[in-house]
Amino acid sequence: MSACVAIVKNLLCLIYRVQYTGQALANGAGPISLLLVFNKGRWCLAYQGAVTWVTTLIVGGVAQAWATDGTTIFRLFGAADTVDVTAKMISKLHALGSSMHGKFVTRAAVEVESSRPISPTLTIDSLYKSEAVTLTTTAELTWQTTAGGIITFINAGGQDLAWQTQGPTASRVRSAMYGTYIGWTYQVTGPPHRIQKFALEVVPARVTETRQK
Repeated sequence: MSACVAIVKNLLCLIYRVQYTGQALANGAGPISLLLVFNKGRWCLAYQGAVTWVTTLIVGGVAQAWATDGTTIFRLFGAADTVDVTAKMISKLHALGSSMHGKFVTRAAVEVESSRPISPTLTIDSLYKSEAVTLTTTAELTWQTTAGGIITFINAGGQDLAWQTQGPTASRVRSAMYGTYIGWTYQVTGPPHRIQKFALEVVPARVTETRQK
C-alpha cells in the first residue's frame, strides 16, 4: 500500500491506494484499485484508473498527488472542472429511532451547488427494497417587465430561449418508503459539485396492539 499528501480542490487530503474486492461500486465489481481519501475527519473513495502507486510531488510550492499504473505517470484529480465525473454515494442504514419499530419516509430533500446542470438519481433504501425518486436540480428563470409582463427571448432560428440557472438548489420530493432501517443512494455523472445537505422526513408507523380475551 502506498500513500501521499496533496491539495485536492483546495482541500488538504491524505490519500491511500487500496484494493477493493466488493461488488457495490459504480465502476463495477472488484478487484479494483481505489483511492481512500481522508480530509477533516471524513473519508471517501475515488477511482482514478488502474493505479499501482501514489506519491506526492511539490509543484510551484503546492503538494500534488501523482500516480502510476505501471506504464505511465499522471497527476491524480488533475482534470479541469469542465470534465464530467461519475460519483456514487451510499449512506448506511439508520434506525432513526427504535430499530424494533417500522417507519415511513414521507419526504426527501437534497441540496446541491453546481457550476453546470446535473441530473443525479436518488433512491431511498431500506432492508426490504429501494425506491427511486425524481430530483429537480436546475431552476428556470422567467424574465418580467416592470409592469409584470413576461419577456420572451428568441434565437436566430426563431425558437424560444429557456433561461436556466445552476447554483445552490434544493430539490424536495415525496416518498413512500417503509422500513425499520432507512438510508439513501445518490448517483450522478456530471461536473464536480458540492452536496450540501440530505434530509429525510420520517414518521413512525402506527402500532396496533391486539389482546386476546
